[in-house]
Amino acid sequence: MGSLSLPCHTVFTLTHFPAFSYPRVHPSHIISYSRAKSVIQPLRPLSTSSSSATSVISSPPFSRSEHPVDPKYLSCSLPDKSPLKLAVLVSGGVDSSVALRLLHAAGHSCTAFYLKIWFQEGFENFWSECPWEEDLKYVKAVCDQVNVPLQVVHLTDEYWNNVVSYIIDEYRCGRTPNPDVLCNTRIKFGAFMDAISGMEFDFVASGHYAKIVHASSDQPLQPSVLELSKDVVKDQTYFLSHLSQSQLKRLIFPLGCIPKVRKRYAN
Repeated sequence: MGSLSLPCHTVFTLTHFPAFSYPRVHPSHIISYSRAKSVIQPLRPLSTSSSSATSVISSPPFSRSEHPVDPKYLSCSLPDKSPLKLAVLVSGGVDSSVALRLLHAAGHSCTAFYLKIWFQEGFENFWSECPWEEDLKYVKAVCDQVNVPLQVVHLTDEYWNNVVSYIIDEYRCGRTPNPDVLCNTRIKFGAFMDAISGMEFDFVASGHYAKIVHASSDQPLQPSVLELSKDVVKDQTYFLSHLSQSQLKRLIFPLGCIPKVRKRYAN
């Protein structure tokens, strides 16, 4: 039997969401593009009214970690180049939390960023809790432990336009795209990098299991190379395989030199 080929104009009916439409983000949740030229929002207490959404948070004083980390875990954290100014993506998961911990222990000046890309506010009828609020509470607790400032970046529109809409169009054409590849390329290391381009960070870091070998100082024109992580079972280079050179040159992955089973000891 031959493979099924569907024309791109084929329309699939979403039986559970027959009247599906994209719920817009409330204006109080973002900073005005025209005024701030950015979608970066400083973290505020979840119970605080939206009127304080644009208040500025002062960065805590930079200091090395009070709890030393074994240097053997820092080899992918560029300890020989410290202190660097780093933007660290955090999600509320263990991996990104350990990545932040390692970079801070390596002596870098870190700012944590939580990306809010989904639109839970538009689906109150489908669940009674807000998963992102729990993630954000955990992220804040981790940042407080190492005295690192935290900011929230709202990229809901970008995620819908560049990932969700594209996936829907591909499904209509009978193709199956990989949402993780798209999110990494277009959102985490695309729209987010654009949003912080004026903040003069040396690198952007995340908790991915991968390694990047950057050009040496005596050969600055050499390309940055994406390599397998030490933990080949948890390796995530496939999901980063569409990153461009301009993106790779600005990234570091501190977990690339650590087996996943060891991260408990690094935390």
